[in-house]
Amino acid sequence: MLGTLKYKNYIEQNPQNLKYKLGSEFLNKAFLFSDNEANIIKKSMPYLENLRDFTKESVSLAVLDGTNIVYIAKTDSYELLRTNIKIGKKLPAYKTALGKILLAYLPPEKFNRLFKLNKDKNFINNNYFDLNISEFKQYLEKIKEEGIAFDDEECTPGIRCLAAPIKDIDGEVSTAISISGPTIRFTLEKIDLWKRELIKAAKKISFKIL
Repeated sequence: MLGTLKYKNYIEQNPQNLKYKLGSEFLNKAFLFSDNEANIIKKSMPYLENLRDFTKESVSLAVLDGTNIVYIAKTDSYELLRTNIKIGKKLPAYKTALGKILLAYLPPEKFNRLFKLNKDKNFINNNYFDLNISEFKQYLEKIKEEGIAFDDEECTPGIRCLAAPIKDIDGEVSTAISISGPTIRFTLEKIDLWKRELIKAAKKISFKIL
């Protein structure tokens, strides 16, 4: 029975410890993902695994859920010290590399609906009182120009993260891919090399060339 579930992608087996976890088909049948997200998950897994093996760090996919990101797929680092990412976990988008890249590609009207300005039209609502919206928009424009986003312990102390955009079958950036790991291994010297590999993987997963 386990063999059949594994063959049908309802479960996945970790090759290191042989433990099982829910696969993309089960999650798709549970209606957690849209068709686009399910297609991207299925297409992306070999690239996530290759990038994980190359960097020795965890690689993830995420989408926006309001002003948060939610993780929809991952390949964990084999190292004992690694990022603790779970499918379905949510984090504030503006503090994460994944969230920044997804927000950077949002149409202006969608961005403004997500981040409702308060009376002074500069600082957004109480949940994000520390975010200057004008400065943040300029920051996102630079991210979109470069096609890469970076989180240097902004979301989680001791963790760095790089993220790049993925285009779905409609040609929109609705998903992002990231490499994340502890700063003791994910040093600043590795950024340029990993950035190139991450962008390559994102372009290969995309249904349309970025």
